[in-house]
Amino acid sequence: MLEVVLNHPGVRRLVVSKAAYTVSPECVCIGTLRDGLPAGGFVIGAYYPGASVEAHMGGHPHWINREVVVMFFDYVFNQLKVGMLIAPVPSTNTRALEIDLRAGFQIEARIKDAVPDGDLLILTMKRAECRWLGMPLRGFTRGSKVEI
Repeated sequence: MLEVVLNHPGVRRLVVSKAAYTVSPECVCIGTLRDGLPAGGFVIGAYYPGASVEAHMGGHPHWINREVVVMFFDYVFNQLKVGMLIAPVPSTNTRALEIDLRAGFQIEARIKDAVPDGDLLILTMKRAECRWLGMPLRGFTRGSKVEI
């Protein structure tokens, strides 16, 4: 069973280690534990108040569940109050690309040869396009502050 956690240092270290490029180790993190061990999560890589955030995700197989996805999008769009979420994904990371596209992201741009083995895809999701908003958060209060 997965447990959703906020700003867990072990989850943060795991996600940062799996990011395609350097992310601050002090970044906001929403993730999961499996049997008390870090399983995976989302981190905020950059925040442009009132406009957008850039995020990364990563983890061990089967780290993600509906609760952590709903909590992440609720945090990004309702607490940070931005209109767009940006996810840079190397074209070679087909698993992350598949997850992001299924979640509702769109490919906005392709930067040729921007990563060691391929192109960097810039995926975006606008608040109005986020189907995860409004879904129930089991065990959490919608809009409750995530401490940084």
